[in-house]
Amino acid sequence: LLGVLPLGTANSFARTLGIPLTVEGAVEVLRAGQPRRIDLGMIDGDYFANCAAMGISPQIAETVPHGLKKVLGMVGYLGWATYQFARFRPFTLIVDDGTKKRKMRVVEVRISNGPYHGGTWLVDEASVDSGEIVVQAVRGHYKRKLAYNWAASFFGMKERHQDTISFSGTKLTIETVPPLPISIDGEVLAKTPITARIAAGVIEVMAPVVEG
Repeated sequence: LLGVLPLGTANSFARTLGIPLTVEGAVEVLRAGQPRRIDLGMIDGDYFANCAAMGISPQIAETVPHGLKKVLGMVGYLGWATYQFARFRPFTLIVDDGTKKRKMRVVEVRISNGPYHGGTWLVDEASVDSGEIVVQAVRGHYKRKLAYNWAASFFGMKERHQDTISFSGTKLTIETVPPLPISIDGEVLAKTPITARIAAGVIEVMAPVVEG
């Protein structure tokens, strides 16, 4: 049985479970909540709770100089992120669900077990107890599509889905051209090509009591 405290930066997993974002509120869930059985996502043999991504975020995480944020603070980190965004290029995604391959030009790919990514609600189709993994791609030949998608998602605009396409299933094979790093729950741990799977109902967490 797993307990979750919101001690991260974005706390996407806690948001998905409906856990309060204060330590006091989360501790109350541990005391008076109820067990909830949920799925975990898998990238090849690695499990993850919330989301994996391909695109600018793993590029930043993989290349940021060691100690930059500690020495120069958030300003230094944001400066590095801006530099990497200038260098970032859209890429080709190939998704295979076992019956059909889809190929498209994209600016970001999210492999999701829950709807939140970076603290923002992005993937409507993803749920921690759906029994399926969801791959959402932001389509586009220009990186401004990604900036627009993030802004539209942050402000909850209906246009946030106009450039996205989602695939779901228990197993999806993913390739990119060129091969790209993948951040898994915030850590760069894999590189395409990969197989994304769902491990249905494999863990119990303490969650808020659902009324009614």
